[in-house]
Amino acid sequence: MSNEDQVPPGSIIHIETVSAPTNIACVKYWGKASIPLNTPINSSVSVTLDQTDLRAVTTASACTAYTTDRLWLNGAEEENASTSKR
Repeated sequence: MSNEDQVPPGSIIHIETVSAPTNIACVKYWGKASIPLNTPINSSVSVTLDQTDLRAVTTASACTAYTTDRLWLNGAEEENASTSKR
């Protein structure tokens, strides 16, 4: 069941899908040299994979007729996602 099941006929549903490349940190910096400038104490090394190899895909929909927030991860609905603090 999806949020679309809650929508009366004639309502407009806005749907967008985006993808982002996966970034793997090999050496991560710890701490800040300057909080106002947001600079790290030491540098980091990371690798960003090409989106043809591995990527994160997210789809969101919005409609004024929706009565609740709902979340699906890997095709399964997450219970209590609208109130979860994790």
